[in-house]
Amino acid sequence: MEVKTWQQEDPGLEQLRAKAQGQQSLSFDIARDGVLKYIGRLCVSDVAQ
Repeated sequence: MEVKTWQQEDPGLEQLRAKAQGQQSLSFDIARDGVLKYIGRLCVSDVAQ
């Protein structure tokens, strides 16, 4: 599974994604390909397989 899909299954990252979409966070943003990033770094989910 790709990182973007795992990010969507992680409740914590989903909260951060909502803040990034609402522009409530300067550190988190959503890249063109739809993945969540923190200061340009890819956010990796903590969801077990």
